[in-house]
This record gives sequence, structure tokens and C-alpha cells, in this order.
Amino acid sequence: MIRVQLDLLSANGPSRNKLLGVAEIGNHGVVSGEVCRYAATFSKMAPKEKEHWKRASVPGFDHKTFGGWDLLFVSLLYALGRDRCRRLLQIAEAARKRDGKEAPCPNS
Repeated sequence: MIRVQLDLLSANGPSRNKLLGVAEIGNHGVVSGEVCRYAATFSKMAPKEKEHWKRASVPGFDHKTFGGWDLLFVSLLYALGRDRCRRLLQIAEAARKRDGKEAPCPNS
């Protein structure tokens, strides 16, 4: 299982730091060879307790070719859904044009 914690680190000192959310991704079986199924849960922190925000299933991921950061990224894409991913890419493209930087993904 992979667990990633998202923390807000305050400029006003560690006592003001805040846990924003947690991603947990677990292997749920082999599809074939090195390709596995994964289940992901993304949680956000309510005032004092963890609440589920999004869940996703990644049907096939080659864990020998790609790493943990790739799995986190793909899981988040599945959790957010096609429309939200398109909107985020539009925002990134607008920022790229404004700043004159390279696009984050080819053909985006």
C-alpha cells in the first residue's frame, strides 16, 4: 500500500501546520504479468476527522515500468474524472500561454 499525506506547512511556525488530506492506494490483484489493479481512496480532513473525498479504481497499471508517483497521478486522474481533468488541463494551458512555458503534457 502507498500512503501519501498532504500537509500545509505554515510560514508562521510548525504549530500552525495543517493536514489537508491523505491518499491511500492498494494493490487489488494481478491483471497479467507485471500489470496490477489498484484501488485508491482520497480523503480530506474535515475540522478534526478524515472524510472520504474521492475513490478510484485503476484497472491496469504496470508497476515495473512506472513508479509510485505515476501510480498516484493516474489514480488521481481516475478519481477526478474526465471533465475535471480536461478543465485542469485548460487552466494549465492558459497559465502556460500567459507565462510562455512549455505545456505540462504533450497534446494538451
